[in-house]
Amino acid sequence: MYIVYDIEDYKIKAAANTRRMEKRMTGLIITGHGQFASGLVSALELLIGHQELLAAVDFESGQSWDTLMEHLKDAAGAMQTCDELLILCDMIGGSPYKCAAALTDADPRLTVLYGINLGMALELAIRCRMGLDHNAPALAGEMVATGKAQIGMYRSEPEKSDRKEQEDNLR
Repeated sequence: MYIVYDIEDYKIKAAANTRRMEKRMTGLIITGHGQFASGLVSALELLIGHQELLAAVDFESGQSWDTLMEHLKDAAGAMQTCDELLILCDMIGGSPYKCAAALTDADPRLTVLYGINLGMALELAIRCRMGLDHNAPALAGEMVATGKAQIGMYRSEPEKSDRKEQEDNLR
């Protein structure tokens, strides 16, 4: 018994049961205010190289809702080979989020995730590239937990000897 993963033609061949399953593909569309989306895509490509199923849709100053909606539709249309699409938005409530949410009514492949950060986008891009996650809403739910875990604070505390010296200098 053996399993061969052929990533190039997106097929998984299982010799044990002679069934062939198509690899399910999930595309990512990042959108946000200003150049948030193109900046995030640039950072992702710096870290993991060019991604075929990744698009950036920026919402520039002075751009209309209709233009943003058309750009999001075009990005989704360019990913017709994808079984599912995740639209990653910078924040809830803004125009990019509202347009993405409105598109979910017309395209059942879409799931919208908001509050995206680089760590979340990196994990999503890697997992989607591998094609092993077959449920975009469940994957988005996991990313919410991942995003929360990646938010924190660091503050350097002076060592006790430094603190004592600072107190002495104030007297």
